[in-house]
Amino acid sequence: MAKDQIITLTELLERIGKEDTSNPRPLIDLVMWLRAGGEKGAAERLRLLTLELQKKSWHSHALSDLMGRVVGKHSFLRLFTESGLMNEDPFLTQAKNRLFNHILPAVYDDNDAVNLFNLLFSRRMDWKWVHAIPDEDWQAFLAELNVKEIFQLPRNHPLVTQLLNSIQILSLRITALGIKREILEKLPQLEEFDSPFMAQNSEITIYLQRFQEAEFDQSINNRDYLHIQVMLDQCEEYIDVIRDNKTTWGVTLKLTNFVIRLRQHLQRLRLLFHLITTHDEEPPFETEVQFLRELVRAENEKNSLSLLLKENFSLLAYQVTEHASQTGEEYITTTPKEYFAMYKKAFGGGLIVAYLVIFKIAISSWKLPLLFEALVFSLNYSIGFVLIHITHSKLATKQPAMIASHLARILDEERDSKQAAKRLAPLVVQVSRSQFVALLGNISAGIPLGLFLAWLWYEGTGASYISEAKAWSMINEIHPWQSLALWFGALTGVWLYLSGLISGYFDNLCIYARVPERIRRIEFLRNRMPPKMLIKFSNYIEENLGALADNVYFGFFLGCTTAVGIMLGLPIDTLHVTFSAAGFGVASMTLMDQLTLNTVLISLLGVVGIGMMNFTVSFGLSIITALRSRQVKFRLWRELLKEVLMLFIKNPIAFFVPGGGGRFIFKRPQPQPEE
Repeated sequence: MAKDQIITLTELLERIGKEDTSNPRPLIDLVMWLRAGGEKGAAERLRLLTLELQKKSWHSHALSDLMGRVVGKHSFLRLFTESGLMNEDPFLTQAKNRLFNHILPAVYDDNDAVNLFNLLFSRRMDWKWVHAIPDEDWQAFLAELNVKEIFQLPRNHPLVTQLLNSIQILSLRITALGIKREILEKLPQLEEFDSPFMAQNSEITIYLQRFQEAEFDQSINNRDYLHIQVMLDQCEEYIDVIRDNKTTWGVTLKLTNFVIRLRQHLQRLRLLFHLITTHDEEPPFETEVQFLRELVRAENEKNSLSLLLKENFSLLAYQVTEHASQTGEEYITTTPKEYFAMYKKAFGGGLIVAYLVIFKIAISSWKLPLLFEALVFSLNYSIGFVLIHITHSKLATKQPAMIASHLARILDEERDSKQAAKRLAPLVVQVSRSQFVALLGNISAGIPLGLFLAWLWYEGTGASYISEAKAWSMINEIHPWQSLALWFGALTGVWLYLSGLISGYFDNLCIYARVPERIRRIEFLRNRMPPKMLIKFSNYIEENLGALADNVYFGFFLGCTTAVGIMLGLPIDTLHVTFSAAGFGVASMTLMDQLTLNTVLISLLGVVGIGMMNFTVSFGLSIITALRSRQVKFRLWRELLKEVLMLFIKNPIAFFVPGGGGRFIFKRPQPQPEE
């Protein structure tokens, strides 16, 4: 430690020794001195401070007295019961408040401990150096100050009294949250008088009343305390029921808010209880240091918009991706039979897209106003995509969102990352060849049919379906390096990703709002449709609402992007691999005598590149969302890459066509026979 730092610390301690008030300024300066060490040096500085206190006991007494006066002056109720806990305001209100507080910081009463924390830990990243200091250094520092752990303080100590009041407040809030309408709709049994959310408050009230008695058992073996823990365990079990059944019940931001707040309040309540109960077997100040770190981080991040988004969208994103996870296996071929079935479905999708390209070219010749043209383009796309869904055909690039969620579910099930890598590597082989055959099916149908339809037009009218200028324009726009084809393919991948999220949103809405039951109650339909037909119709909506919405929205994304780019003066457009392939077929008919082998090969390379960008971007965004929604931390990508490379070396053909034996077959779980 540099000599000037020792002098600065000595000056700070000398100043503290001269203070005889509850002014926190010397403490603020001391924390500032610790902060100057950063994450790497804060621990060393705290050890130096502890050493200085050991050398001069009167410095230790002075600092301890000052801390006692400062703590005694402040109210900790708000800090204990609100800091780090989500409030009841709607998401948009919270976002607005946090944004406003970024511009104009909130003002607290001088005697509020929240204000004290904001003064002491005023930098947004203070929590990092506080967390970086080991427990042993904090414990040595507090021990040198002769500070008592909270459970050792007199029961009438102001800090203990505030802790007891905080426990009562948290308990009441848990009761209020547990009987919210959104919770009771899912768990009607909680309306009973013996609901744990209500029972815990009664038990805690009795516990707190007895706490001041002289013979009160303050240990963790107290029967009232143990019974309270059972009540809190039951509350958490009900929360788990809601989380485990979100696929069945659906979720909303409001319900998500209630569930998160319940979990946070229960955790904080347990922590406060731990502070006032005896636990001699634990290292000294362990809980106090843990709570300090928690509070510092909470205060530093209380205006973080990114943290708010993460907290609110965890459950909702899970539900948005869960439907895709359930259907993801449909897009993974595991046998030769499934492989060729996928090809047939993708071939059908390519045929439909070829007609969409023909219709789009016809629409563009109408010279409609920009917005009307975008609307008609969008309807053309949307109707075609819905037709693909209805006919059970496949569009290759619809795979990524589904497969990504399926991979995330496997990672969620497999907690060991290395085992997950070994389990996923064969599945990557399946995904690779499934995507390959889907692309092959789309392209092998799109190019010939586009060419054939343009030829039919020529035979019937004697004129080319498109002009040479238009044909060359279509060829040039898919050139892989002399155009923005790959960039437009990446943007299309974003639209594919967003449409996948929309699919999950509508599936969740269908479940949460009980749309099928509502449809069956529509008087107009009941009077005009037979009961069986009405039930069949409502069931179809339940099973397909998300997919239909996905296709409609994706159609509008593709149809409107060009118009938006023109209005904003931005170089944005969309290119989808199947549309590009069919467009190449149409253009080839017009330029049949002018196309060289080099042009054909470059154009095909451009089509493949567009397909790769479609898949890579949509899959990347989807897997990130799926992993975050399940809170899966999977960082051993190098291990997974190693496993995949080993499989590729053993049998590269298996990445494109079925083969390679059982080690490349992803085993789907088989239903167990009933006994």
